[in-house]
Parts: sequence; C-alpha cells; structure tokens
Amino acid sequence: MKKVSLKLILLLIFTTTCCFSQTEEKDNSILGYVNFGINHNVGIGDNIISKNFDGRTGFNVGFGMNVYKKIIAGVDYSLFYNTIKDKSLVGQYSRSNVSFFQFQVGYYLSLSNNLKLIPRFGIGPIEYNNQKANIKFNDTGTGIAILPEINYIISDNFAIYLAPTYRRDFMQTEAPEEVRDFFRKVNYFQFRFGINLFF
Repeated sequence: MKKVSLKLILLLIFTTTCCFSQTEEKDNSILGYVNFGINHNVGIGDNIISKNFDGRTGFNVGFGMNVYKKIIAGVDYSLFYNTIKDKSLVGQYSRSNVSFFQFQVGYYLSLSNNLKLIPRFGIGPIEYNNQKANIKFNDTGTGIAILPEINYIISDNFAIYLAPTYRRDFMQTEAPEEVRDFFRKVNYFQFRFGINLFF
C-alpha cells in the first residue's frame, strides 16, 4: 500500500512538473513579432512640436526577434505629418513630416495569459522633412525613445497593443542662439495603438 501511495505521489509530482514546464515553454515560445500601428504626438514644454506643429498624427511599423531568452532586438520606423501654425517662426515652410528609424532592444514579460509587456528602448537617426510648394529640405538629428508596450493577446499569434512612448529629438537645426533650444531639444509623448503579429 505504501509503495502504491509513493508511486501515486511521484506520478502526481511528475505530472504537475510537466504541465508547469509546458505552460512556461508556451509562454516563452515567442520568436519574434511584426507590428503595425498609428500614432499621435503631443509636445512637452517649449519646443517646435508643442508650439508650432498641427496634426501630429502618423503611422509606425516594426520588427523584432528574441535574441536571448526574453531579450528582444529589432527595428522600428515611424512617420507623422504636420502643418505649420506660424510660418514666421520656422522660415516660411508650410509642412514638416517627422520620420524616425530606430534600433530597439527590450524585454518580453508575461503579466497574465492575456497581457504581455514589451518595454523597449530605441535610438536612431531622425529627419524633419520640410516643404513649401516645390521646395524641400531636411533637418536631421538623433532621436531616442522609451516604449512600455502593453499587449492584449487575442490568440497565440495576434494581439492589439498600446504604447505610451516618450521621445526626445536632438536636432542639428541651424537657429539663432536665443531660440536654438526651441528647435534642437524636442520632447514629446507619442501615443501608439496597433496590432502585433507574433511568430
């Protein structure tokens, strides 16, 4: 009787361990993702985006891979469109579209069966593509981004996400010293919403 009870206990422990291992394996099984979304940008403080850009809505696409355990590395491209409120502040151009290509690193966390968190940090080149009629020119710089992305899992390979993102643009725009920070040090929030395709 004791041998039977011992076997039953060992069997129960083995079964529980296997089930737990399978659950963990499924949770860790993400190899990568492709995402698509829209974004809206809100300037912080006294800078060109908060004071002189109107519209500030665009799109973003990204791709990432699990490079080690739950560490994610990838790339992301975003673009948002703006019209100029006061042309006298910027040299008379009427539109400025902001594009940002960033290299990202992050971490994949499972909060529950339906909620996944992928906090990421990004850095890369940024361009303000300015336009006036047939005249086009660019202001360039380096941008950084902090993206705490929250995913609601619909199925194993599909999720919708929300990412309230902080961005900082370090621009090389030529401007008089008294207004240089207005153009060169740009802080803003980028609110992202879209879909993630996991594989």
